[in-house]
Amino acid sequence: FKSLFPDSTIHFEVELKNGFKDGAFTEYYEGGAVKMKGRFRNDKRDGSWRMYNEGGDLILRRTYEDNELKREKGSD
Repeated sequence: FKSLFPDSTIHFEVELKNGFKDGAFTEYYEGGAVKMKGRFRNDKRDGSWRMYNEGGDLILRRTYEDNELKREKGSD
């Protein structure tokens, strides 16, 4: 599934299974740079999620287990 910005560029894309988010998720800034990447399992955040600034630098890393935030680490 893809959601678009008003200018028709991709806002985010996510894999679906039986209508629920299940698989890779990527969100983009309007300029096309990756903003956030992670995975869903059964419509819940799971595993490592990474957030980036518009320049592509990693700024935050979060780890989820069954949609519950387990760990968060900012860039050092």
